[in-house]
Amino acid sequence: MRNLNSGPPAPPRRTEIRAGFEWPQEEFDDEDGDMYEVPPCERAPLKAPSSQGQENIYLERSSNPTAQQRGEKDWFAGDCSRKEAEELLQRYKKDGVFLIRHSSNQSSTQPYTLAMLYQQKVYNIPVRFLEETQSYALGKEGKKNEEVFSSLDEMVSYHRKNQILLIDSRSQAKHTANLTQAARS
Repeated sequence: MRNLNSGPPAPPRRTEIRAGFEWPQEEFDDEDGDMYEVPPCERAPLKAPSSQGQENIYLERSSNPTAQQRGEKDWFAGDCSRKEAEELLQRYKKDGVFLIRHSSNQSSTQPYTLAMLYQQKVYNIPVRFLEETQSYALGKEGKKNEEVFSSLDEMVSYHRKNQILLIDSRSQAKHTANLTQAARS
């Protein structure tokens, strides 16, 4: 007579582990119709501009670490207006104090402005985005042998050590200065 209880023990009973997620978990073992419930989004979805009569438009979220990290930089002021930036910089009363803010015109070719204090005057320098090379440069238009930077962070680091040419828009006087300290609100 055979002993029915001999042999390996039965596997342990499967228990459900939720790992702290609060959405319902449904599970089906049918491979052809595998289904799962998507967890709630942590961020608001990107909004596409309204498009009259266009279909099948997809937005690609940038994987550029610069775009993701600039909000973490003490020099990045985001949507700060020109007036707010100038008032903030004037409070420091120190040459080379600076910040980078979104440009007032919000164009893709000039997305940012570098605002810098020098001799009690605030200089607002356009930061251009060069689509062809995916890089940044200072000033309104391209110059021969201009410095280009792969990120805003690289541009700031460079100009902490190397001077920026500042041109007074009224008198056309030229000065040079380094970025010294980020302005914080």
